[in-house]
Amino acid sequence: DLEDAINLLHKGLKAYPNHPDLLDTLARIHMARGEYEFAERYLRDGLMTNHRRRFTLPLALLLIYNGKYEEAESIIDENDNSPLAQMVRGLFLLKNDQDRMQGVKILESLAKTDKRFAPYLFEAQVSSKMYKHAQQSYIRFASDFTKLYNTAVIDLKLEKFQSAYNLFSKLDEQLQQLSTDQLEYIYKNWKFGEETTFEDLTSFKRALEYYIRLGMALSLSNRALAYEKLLELERGDFQDKFLYLSLLYISFELKKDKSIINQYLGKLKQLQAELPSEYVDLLLEVN
Repeated sequence: DLEDAINLLHKGLKAYPNHPDLLDTLARIHMARGEYEFAERYLRDGLMTNHRRRFTLPLALLLIYNGKYEEAESIIDENDNSPLAQMVRGLFLLKNDQDRMQGVKILESLAKTDKRFAPYLFEAQVSSKMYKHAQQSYIRFASDFTKLYNTAVIDLKLEKFQSAYNLFSKLDEQLQQLSTDQLEYIYKNWKFGEETTFEDLTSFKRALEYYIRLGMALSLSNRALAYEKLLELERGDFQDKFLYLSLLYISFELKKDKSIINQYLGKLKQLQAELPSEYVDLLLEVN
């Protein structure tokens, strides 16, 4: 049991304060569980030991993802050219908006020789709106189902609607055929968004079904039909900001009444969703 293991590690720390193996293991466990404050605490404790280098890069990476860029840069050894150090520098350039293209180039170089860096490259390319490059990256490195999903999403972003619809349809069929073991593998390696968590496999599968059908609806070139499909999803038991952003955007396309547009804006406000800049421009046109 993981909780028993954590308790045992804590007892070990009482007997052997600042033992690097214990601190490292606890930090890894808390990072895997998304408990970043605890992970940061153990990594900082690790910096105070004689094994500082072991903890520097994981802590720098965590600081970058938490937006603490200056501190992250201050603890990275400029003479460290290990792959992990290069990855941290690449992510620093990306996240801090210093030189996004150089950051992508660093991650591309790393991913060519070690596929473990591929997810970071994919994230960097998507955040830099390099969708075609991102598609190629995931084709090379991702598991089949995840690869298919991300290819469909990118086709949708590129407005290749027929291709996206075909891929989402195929995903819908495959999802029903997945064994429990296969679904569990995908579940452990999946990421919808930084805040999204699922209690169990059942809730994860429901979310997958929802996002696949959302993708199918948005891939329809007949926008009136797409709108009807989105309304069907709204009548279900799973809604989020992506659904209401989609309804809002297609409402603009179909020139729906202002009252309908305001209804979706109200839903997004309840969900505390930030409007993309292009939506704000559309709202200015409507008003």
